[in-house]
Amino acid sequence: MSYPRDPGLQPERTLLAWRRTCLGLVMNSFLLMRGGALHDEPAGIGAGLFVIVLAGWLYARIRTRLRCAPDDCTRSPDRLALMAAAGAALLVCLAGAWHGAALLHATVR
Repeated sequence: MSYPRDPGLQPERTLLAWRRTCLGLVMNSFLLMRGGALHDEPAGIGAGLFVIVLAGWLYARIRTRLRCAPDDCTRSPDRLALMAAAGAALLVCLAGAWHGAALLHATVR
């Protein structure tokens, strides 16, 4: 005998996990922009602004997707949103590594 699916709290937990992900991206972007501003690096500021916009778009997309049909369990994960989150995280890591290398180079001189 088949019972109807109990939606439980899974959509809410998923949304909370995406909120934490986007919040982490935004906070790291602020640190990246601060480092770029302190060392007169416009690339750091631009990368930080780009990741903030990307995190906002990502959060809006995930929230809309989860609010539309929370009990639809047949949908696959949103690949575009996952790729955007991975790309934003990679951009923050690369910019942080670039900034760290520039600081190390300036210290060695």
